[in-house]
Amino acid sequence: MRKLIITKLLILSLLIFNCTQVCAQFSKVILVGETEKNITKKFSIFSNPWSSDLIEQFNKCDAISQAITDVIEEFFIKQNIKFNIRVIQPVSSTYSQIIDETLTKMKKSQLVYTTNQKIKSNKTKIFLKSAAVLFVDETMQKIEKLELTKNINLISVNSINSKFLIYKETCGNLISSNVLYDNNITRAAFSMYSYFICQQNYETINLLTHSWFEYNSCDKRKVLTINRFDLKTKKWKKPLKNHQKFKNLNGCEIIIKESTSYYYRYDRSGKLIAAYEPFWRMLAKYANFTLRMKDMHQTNAHCIIYYIRKERERAVASPFTSISVDLITTSGESFSDYEKLLLPFDLITWMFLICTFGIAFFIIFIINQMNQNIKEFVYGKEIKTPSLNVISTFFGYSQTKLPKTNFARFILINFVIFCFMVRTLYQGVIFDYMNSDMRKAQPQTIDEVFERGYKILAHNTHTTDLFYYSIKKEWQKQIFRYAIRPEKIISDMCEILVNDEPKIAILTNDRHTMFVNFFCKKTHYKIKETAFTIPVGFGMTPNHYLYETVENIIQPMIEHGFLKYFYDFWAYWYFIKSKPADSNNSKPLSLNDLGFCFNILLIMSLFALIVFFVEIFKGKRKNNHLIKKNVHKNSIIEDKNQKSIMNLTRIKRRFGKRKSKNSNQHKSLLMVKECKESVLNKTKN
Repeated sequence: MRKLIITKLLILSLLIFNCTQVCAQFSKVILVGETEKNITKKFSIFSNPWSSDLIEQFNKCDAISQAITDVIEEFFIKQNIKFNIRVIQPVSSTYSQIIDETLTKMKKSQLVYTTNQKIKSNKTKIFLKSAAVLFVDETMQKIEKLELTKNINLISVNSINSKFLIYKETCGNLISSNVLYDNNITRAAFSMYSYFICQQNYETINLLTHSWFEYNSCDKRKVLTINRFDLKTKKWKKPLKNHQKFKNLNGCEIIIKESTSYYYRYDRSGKLIAAYEPFWRMLAKYANFTLRMKDMHQTNAHCIIYYIRKERERAVASPFTSISVDLITTSGESFSDYEKLLLPFDLITWMFLICTFGIAFFIIFIINQMNQNIKEFVYGKEIKTPSLNVISTFFGYSQTKLPKTNFARFILINFVIFCFMVRTLYQGVIFDYMNSDMRKAQPQTIDEVFERGYKILAHNTHTTDLFYYSIKKEWQKQIFRYAIRPEKIISDMCEILVNDEPKIAILTNDRHTMFVNFFCKKTHYKIKETAFTIPVGFGMTPNHYLYETVENIIQPMIEHGFLKYFYDFWAYWYFIKSKPADSNNSKPLSLNDLGFCFNILLIMSLFALIVFFVEIFKGKRKNNHLIKKNVHKNSIIEDKNQKSIMNLTRIKRRFGKRKSKNSNQHKSLLMVKECKESVLNKTKN
């Protein structure tokens, strides 16, 4: 995208740099505009953007001029001196004027010609016995009727380009070579000039063309003899250089005005600034021509800038920009303090938070259904209400009793960190919301504006009519036309905004003073859907003598997007940059904002799960070791018991069947009996 813009700027700089000598010293170009207060706006326009002598001076090698010279010479050499164009029927007063002056010059030279003496309309036929008109390619289509007794070769754009490529190689690598080798630009650069060829006698042929402007005849284009061709020697009287017919404005003014009052604004000092003024100042800086601006009232302009509606045929070329008409609504109702409590997070984030706590309570519920040993293994003996611990952790209370196992402690630490980050983000956003004027969302489309019952305020002009017939019939009755005068725009808008009814929409465009002044307020909102667009073109009266001139100047700039680029650049700089920032900058936090918290929760949970499996593995190994140790102890005790039993049996054998009444012997027997029972119990365990 940057390369495309840089390429366009290079092409434009070369295009308007080539008109430096054409307009630098003498041209005074003025634009007059009209507003509702009859305040004028001034623009400028430049003359021919292509000058072969300037190209020669800039590139030190006049390849394009030499190419045209060779094509013209080849044309003269190939012809057999007979130029019998019989009928020329012009389509505009421009060609009638040129041909009339050509005939006058021929008459002074005592040429043989016949003509109808009355030249009043386009239907008049002008008969030339020994004359021809030489055009460039499609310019012939501007003549409604052209009867030829013999076919005449025209100057071809392709032939000029082919010759230019030959001379370009001798000139080296030129910056302008990539610019000039373009059929559209070449055609636009040279089709505005017509060559008139007339035979003065049997020895010479005159080559005529029209000049641009003369000092004492700014509204006319005179026909001049630029060279003569000798039929005997087949040489020119003087070297043929096309730049001789390139003229500047010679102090003549071209007045351009606007037909609408939408293109102006006031700066901070209260000075009126015309909408296109920065654009023309920019061109004047690059083209180096004089821009004289003055107030002019009730002055006939040469051409106008206007909205293209039914007068599409009056446009010079296709529109190079458009004005968007939008609906601007007042800001919505403010959120209450209780509604702001739910605004820090969006709906999806709230759902994820609820699911997170729901999973925690669900796990606690499952563990509570297990037996006491599992509960003690997870929580420990001291923790009795784990659900309340989850709630206290979320609100930031400390935990005095910790679980017994390591993995339960990891889960608790993970949950504490997660709740701390979520709680901090929530508190920060809710503090910002409580100190700002949060307002509810406005309609995004035109349909929503009418469905919510908004009143439409607009100027009672054709723009309102366009919008009126473009909407649905059932909504046309809702439009309330309110004519707001520019000098009372602030007071009227403040009076409207103070009213209790907030559902008001304004139909206006982004270049209008109504929009600019209203945009300075913080209580505004422009819906995303555009109501409609109005194309803007550069137009003039078709019969005006400047029609073909301005058309050929503007057309290549339109085709390559120069005008649109600079217009958009100006509109962005003066309006979009000056728009105030929206007061509701704070936005609800989404999952992208809380993604770090959820990632930490997931990672720590996985780590706690690993610790859980490690603890189970270690617990099994410890139980096996304890079992082996207990078995060894039990074997030792059994050996001791067997020895004691053997000693008792020996004692019984020694004393025989005598029953001892001694208490000590009775106690020893009881002790032996208890030892046996204890050994049996241990072996069972």
